[in-house]
Amino acid sequence: MASVTCSGSPPAPSLLAGGTAVNWLIAVTDSTAGHAKIIATARTPAENELLGLRGGPLIEDLLVRETARVAATGLPDLDVARVRRWCGQRVPERARDQVRIECEEAARHVTVVECRAPWRADIGPEWTKLPVARLRYTKSNGTWTLYYRDRNLRFHRYDLVPPTANITDLLKELDQDPTGIFWG
Repeated sequence: MASVTCSGSPPAPSLLAGGTAVNWLIAVTDSTAGHAKIIATARTPAENELLGLRGGPLIEDLLVRETARVAATGLPDLDVARVRRWCGQRVPERARDQVRIECEEAARHVTVVECRAPWRADIGPEWTKLPVARLRYTKSNGTWTLYYRDRNLRFHRYDLVPPTANITDLLKELDQDPTGIFWG
């Protein structure tokens, strides 16, 4: 017997009955097989591409995906994909041999890091990484909170923007950096 759960609203039965475009993550647990699978979709085909899905955002076009990737971090795949895309677009192509912006995923957060190419031969071939910001996910209420890094590499809550379920709002604040606390 399979049970269906859904993050967000409306509840899963109305989503399945309606067959309309959705933007939530639906988990289908098969108790007989002893494992879970994830069905994910987004509002637009472009967002589906971020998740690696084919076709449009209708229920009929969903692909079943294993939960291993979701379980590894516990973070919403679509939001993590948005952060990755944002990081990839932050540095112009002509400068990527000298500097990159990347994200490092952990169980409850994504850290945006600035990576610099080695500038001295005696340092070695490793790129240096410096954390810029942290996006912390609270699973209980489905919100993201933005944190800045201080000179001692400790993170503190950035209080000019409230926690939000829409990670794009936090990425816009990080990109604009009105206080200069992230990018200087």
